Amino acid sequence: MTVDKKFKLQSVKIFITSSLILCAFFCVAQKFYVAEEAIGVGAPIKEALLKAMQIVVELPNKADYIVKTEINRNSNAYTRPKMKIMLVDVNTGFSIYETEMTKFSYSASVEAGAEKEAGRLMEKYGSDLILAAKKNYLQSQIKRDSIGKG
Repeated sequence: MTVDKKFKLQSVKIFITSSLILCAFFCVAQKFYVAEEAIGVGAPIKEALLKAMQIVVELPNKADYIVKTEINRNSNAYTRPKMKIMLVDVNTGFSIYETEMTKFSYSASVEAGAEKEAGRLMEKYGSDLILAAKKNYLQSQIKRDSIGKG
């Protein structure tokens, strides 16, 4: 086989492999909307979702799931604030996954540490959040199919 034929064959293999990867990406990826209820928290969450090859949309009506954040600011100076990240199914409105960080670093401004803590939460629990979305999606498909056949 000549070098030219080997190059063409290699190019075709790369094209087919790339096409299959992109197809798998769009078939498996869920659409997430990140609701920025706390200042600076959205960026690390979006970054973690994009790293995990998920789709992040700009409008909540185009999403399958909404990622909400909540910072519980206690008035008591001796208790630290808590950060919670929730995954909400757009179709049902139910929360399907929640995680909470109680060791939230305290600073003069709670928002100053919020971005760092959101990044830590997504680093630690981001894969669980995505798996919960996939599991919920598969369960809803099974329910839909069983209702349609019945």
